[in-house]
Amino acid sequence: RQRQMCIETGISDSCVPYQQSVRVYQALRTRQVPTDLVLVPDAEHGDSRCFSPDIVQQMLLFLNRAIQFNRSA
Repeated sequence: RQRQMCIETGISDSCVPYQQSVRVYQALRTRQVPTDLVLVPDAEHGDSRCFSPDIVQQMLLFLNRAIQFNRSA
């Protein structure tokens, strides 16, 4: 059973550079792991912008797809 990943990162994150998340995303996609990458403009690590309505909507879309995927497996 394959797991899915949703990676969310702030572009201005000084703790975990967003490029690191991009590399993880690319590696997972290369291995055909269903993965979403959400890059949050101007957001720092743990920034409240990571929980804006648009970002939360993207996370909910991912979760809905993951639930459907797991039900069909």
